[in-house]
Amino acid sequence: MSAQDNTNSTNDLLTWEYNPSLPLAIAITCIFTILTIAHVFLFFRTRNKACIPFIFGAFNEAGGYLFRALAHNNTSSRIFFSIQLMLILISPIMIVAGLYAVFAGMMGKIDGGVRSPLHPKLITRGLGPADVVWILMLSVGGSMATRSVGKANMYIQVLEGGIGLHAATLVIFVTAVAVWRSRLSRDPSMEIKVLDHGVKLNVLCLYGVVGVMTMRSVGRLAEFLLGQNGFIAQNEWSFYVIDALQIAIALAMCLKFYGQDGRGSRRRSDMIELTDEGIDSEPHRESYRETNRETHHGRIEIG
Repeated sequence: MSAQDNTNSTNDLLTWEYNPSLPLAIAITCIFTILTIAHVFLFFRTRNKACIPFIFGAFNEAGGYLFRALAHNNTSSRIFFSIQLMLILISPIMIVAGLYAVFAGMMGKIDGGVRSPLHPKLITRGLGPADVVWILMLSVGGSMATRSVGKANMYIQVLEGGIGLHAATLVIFVTAVAVWRSRLSRDPSMEIKVLDHGVKLNVLCLYGVVGVMTMRSVGRLAEFLLGQNGFIAQNEWSFYVIDALQIAIALAMCLKFYGQDGRGSRRRSDMIELTDEGIDSEPHRESYRETNRETHHGRIEIG
């Protein structure tokens, strides 16, 4: 794969520095297509609305790498470059939006968020809108950096700001998760005693997804800071390691949030849903029925 210097020294537009590998782009497109299908399948099986953003994130990733494949031997097309750049940049923010919904639902079922430093509504209605701003920054910055002659560097800085602020949001979010879990361990609620195993696995997956997403954000930020002549921009394989690999791992781990064993509605013992009617889990319902039976028998004996 030969590098191509498509950079115009007079405007420094953001563009290709190599001819995108067709086999590699097709392979990654297939991987994200499979992940998209898996998320769609589990969604229709479990109806877990908190996980809808994962579907959009996976779909955007598949679309982004499809346009990278179309750009093979067609690096002069700014349309292909802009579309793949936008789709690949904004899809991680959509995935993180799903994490907010999953965590807010988890807290709502366990303790109503009383042990969290951030209220569940603040997470979904505070961090969520912040991510919308980051998406706008990435969209405007990425689009204009590929076509705005003489101002490309300014818009690249907008891109860097959007990625950096999103990484900061991830740090705030994972800190809230860690504090909530620590407080819950010291002062467990009745619900956590029923769903403890599933909650632990979900929290571990949250840590894992946030971890790889943060590494991805740091890598992409380094890419833009190093510039068009930097190592990452000049070597396509490094881009796939920094971005595609991290997002694929994150989306694979997000499959856990539909249900511990992937069977969704058949086994809902640790499934997280956004409702306000208490825990919806088979062990909890069975425990409730058993308590009612014991109470009922006790009343009969007393009578």
